[in-house]
Amino acid sequence: MQAASGSTPEEIIDAAYGELRSALADELVERVKAQTPEFFEDLVLDVLIAMGYGGTRADAAERLGRSGDGGIDGVIREDALGLLGMRERLALVGGTLAIESARGEGTALVAYVPAPTAQTTP
Repeated sequence: MQAASGSTPEEIIDAAYGELRSALADELVERVKAQTPEFFEDLVLDVLIAMGYGGTRADAAERLGRSGDGGIDGVIREDALGLLGMRERLALVGGTLAIESARGEGTALVAYVPAPTAQTTP
């Protein structure tokens, strides 16, 4: 990199950073493209997990193994609404969660929690 005459030190650093970043991105793309389709599918799943989708790789992401068909074949089990967490919390108190839906009428989440039983003291 050659500094333009009259450039400030900050401009020179910014230009060098831009060139370095571009070269690194180009090299990364070339390395990924040189890998197998299975590697790429695993990489995509790992990136999605790192971004916060689905939880951990062990329990939320799976490569389906149909590599080579021109697409990415994987599953991210994401619970964006937190329904699994709601069910788990309700189960702790003996309750359940129901999802009721009718065409054109919307969807309702219904939490069923058993009423506490009266205890008699001697």
